[in-house]
This record gives sequence, structure tokens and C-alpha cells, in this order.
Amino acid sequence: MNGCGGWHRFVASLRGVWTRKLSFLMRITFLLTFACLLLLTVSINLEEDMFAGFARPLTKVVGDVEMEVINHADHDHLTLVRDRQRNETQLKTILMWNDAYGERLYDIGHGREPFYRYKCPETRCYATANRSYLPNVQDFDALLIHQRSIDWDDMPAQRSPHQRYVHWLAESAQYVYMDVSKLNHYFNWTMTYRRDSDIYLPYGRFHQIKSHPMGEELDAYIKKFGQDNRHLARNRTEFKAAWFVSHCATQARREQYAKAMKKYMSVHIYGKCGRYQCDRKSGSKCYQEMESNYKFYLSFENSICNDYVTEKFFNVLKYNVIPVTFGAHNFSGIGPPHHAFISVFDYKSPKRLVAYLETLQNDDAKYAEYFWWKDFYEVRNDMADRAQSYCDLCQKLNDPKEPPKVYHDMKKWWISDSHCMKLRSSFYNQD
Repeated sequence: MNGCGGWHRFVASLRGVWTRKLSFLMRITFLLTFACLLLLTVSINLEEDMFAGFARPLTKVVGDVEMEVINHADHDHLTLVRDRQRNETQLKTILMWNDAYGERLYDIGHGREPFYRYKCPETRCYATANRSYLPNVQDFDALLIHQRSIDWDDMPAQRSPHQRYVHWLAESAQYVYMDVSKLNHYFNWTMTYRRDSDIYLPYGRFHQIKSHPMGEELDAYIKKFGQDNRHLARNRTEFKAAWFVSHCATQARREQYAKAMKKYMSVHIYGKCGRYQCDRKSGSKCYQEMESNYKFYLSFENSICNDYVTEKFFNVLKYNVIPVTFGAHNFSGIGPPHHAFISVFDYKSPKRLVAYLETLQNDDAKYAEYFWWKDFYEVRNDMADRAQSYCDLCQKLNDPKEPPKVYHDMKKWWISDSHCMKLRSSFYNQD
């Protein structure tokens, strides 16, 4: 009996040991589970923050209807039914006639789905590059025609009165590869970067998201912002500017202006036009490196024409680097906020421009003043923003009140009215 009692005590002691071990393991398991859930929650929140500025719309449910809220291009909190017009079968057809930069996708691609993907208020359109999609080419409602790819041996032989031929072009009017007068009486609508186009197709937009002081109050606000945000200079102590460029000789002669600047400061030229390299395929990495090493970036366009402001300007605005612009002489019409950039045309010579840049280099508060606007404006230049131009095209095609129109003098509209300039060499060399 005593032997059995000892055995029972031994088993009981083992049971106590295992119970304590199991209790310890359960506590460890609980803590690990809690930690995983916490990390998952943080990860989800971080992911939501990462994508806050991208093309994902807000959604909400009103009654039994799912809605989406759009904030792209010039839209602010535009609320739409998510599946609007899904049952509509009478669609306007858009034929992408010729190549635009080696393919016939024209930014948005084909089918009806792009008009939903990019949150168009009007979705009753169908885009295709298939000329045989309808029985005859003249049955399409619109033809998108890239001016630079026009081959007169491959243009439609017939057209219908209801059709809109759309002159599509993203490059400036300073580079002309054809006799534009041959386009007289040919196009109904224009779709370009020019603000007076029938369908405005900009590289980017500024959009004000909240009001700010004006006049003297704004000047005081900007000065205080600079004093309070000296850290935006980020200790970049070397006086230099960066420039990413691959087109080395231009009609605007921007390269001559950069060469003149190099007499007075360091200008680091990246790409095949300079000795510095950064793989542009890495996307934002080059801009991030630029922000870490430079206070100034040369946003120099290859043309000086009305409204011609490209990604060279809009891309850099996302970073705490001041863009120095060389481009459209009606630049203010594009909508950049006051005191957000520096234009070379505000200075008599490259020497005087560089002298001003040097004052900013040595004064962190003055430098920081150029970023005051970021609390009040957004730069909208992602694909969803650009796609809104195609939404506008679809809207116009579905508007029965849209009047007939023909461009009788395309040379005047495209060439003369673009007011392109080629600056004299004296502009670069005077002190």
C-alpha cells in the first residue's frame, strides 16, 4: 500500500509539473496571438496610409446602394453610384485609330471597364483599337487620332456627319513633323495639354483642398511657416542643383541656360546628357535620392509654349525640393500656388538667378517658405487624374446638346495660338 501511495504521489507530482508547463505554454500562446493581432492591425493601418493618396476611392452605402466618393482631377467628394449605368446598352464607341507612342491604348486601354476603373461619372462609352469592331469605320462615334502618327495612306476613306475626329497630342507645338495646314477642315475636337482644347489633357493639376489667408496675411503666414519649418532644408549644405534629362538639344535651348548656370554653381546632370546616373526605371528612388542631396531641381521643359508644363514640374513637387522652371510663359495660368517655384524668367540673367538661389541655400527659413502650400493644395497627376480627360470625352459624346464643330484653320490654332518661343542667346549670356 505504501508503494502504491508513493506511486500515486509521484504521478500527482508529474501532473502538477505538466499542469504548470501547460499553463505557461497557454500564457505564451495567448501573448503571441495578441502580438500577431496587434502587428496585423498596425500593418493594415499602415497599408491604408500608404494608399491614401492613390486611386482607391472611398465607399459608402446609402440605403441598399453602394456609392463611391471620387477625389480626382477637379472633383471634390463627388458621390456616384458604384454600378451606375451598368444596364445601359446604348454606348458611344471610341476608335483609337493610330499609334500613340508605339501602341493604341491612349492611356486608358480598351473596353467599357476603364470608364468604371477610373471613376468616370459618365460610363456609357466603349473604347477599342479594333477597326472591325463595328461593320464600318464611319459607324464609330469618335476617332482618337494621334497627330504625329498620321499616315495619309492609312486614314479613313469615308466619315459620317455624326462622327467626331479628335486631334490628340501630348507633345508641344514647337516640334512639328508635318504640314499642319493639311489638317484644316479635318478635326472636330482637340484633346491636348492646351487649356483651350475641347478636352483638356494636362500632365497634372493643382487642386486647392482648403482655404488660406490672402494678401498681406498670406505673406505673414508664409514667413512664419518658414521660421517654424527650417528642418525642411534637411542639412543639405552643398550648393548644387539636380537635373534629370535625356533630350540634350532642344528648340527652347534650355541646355544653354543650364550651361550658363554652371558658371556660378554646381549643376549635376543625370542621364545621357550628363555624367551622373540614376536608373529611372527605379521610379521614385531617383527623386528620393534627389531630395536627400539637393535643394533645387531644374524643371526645364524642351519647349516654351502656352500651357506646356509636363511631369518635369509636377513630379518634383511631391518632394521638399524647390523646382526651378524654364517653360510656359503663361505658367501662372496652370494654377501653381504663389511662392511654390522659381521661374528663370523672373531674373534678368542666369547669374542673377543663381545669386538668389544662393541666398536660399544659406537661409533655411527662406528656403522652407517655398513649401507652405502643401497644407492647402494637392498635386493631382496620377493615372486616375489623367484619365478624367477621357471621362470628359465620354461625357461630351453623350451630351445631345453638344454643337457641331470643325477646325477650319488648324495651323493657326495649333501653331500660332500656342505662342511658342525660341530665346535669343543674349538671354543666357547677359549679367
